[in-house]
Amino acid sequence: MKRGAARGEFQPFIIGPQEVALTSIDVRGIVTGQWIQIKIEVGWEKPIYWDTGEMEIIVHRDAPDGPVVYWSQEACFEKCLMIETYSEAATQANHIYYLSVRSEESRAIMTGPYYLSTPI
Repeated sequence: MKRGAARGEFQPFIIGPQEVALTSIDVRGIVTGQWIQIKIEVGWEKPIYWDTGEMEIIVHRDAPDGPVVYWSQEACFEKCLMIETYSEAATQANHIYYLSVRSEESRAIMTGPYYLSTPI
């Protein structure tokens, strides 16, 4: 299962200091204690007027403002594609994961792709 958008499927936009929810993935029918593996993929670039770009990538569990289960601060000199895998044991039969981004000084442009995916 894969949720998100490919590069070119949306108009690129500047990421600012407010957290922006990009996509979510609903993981259902799992057994408590079963390992959930989430693949995170985010493509972005720096604005032309900055030397480097900076962006925070955040994954919340069960609500857009729920507990943060993954956080990373990324930097780039031109264009970036971040791919990461996050794993945790299920604490209930259903979980929803939300992918969000923010950039304190608006030093990032979301160009895509952005995805959350899981083999479940």
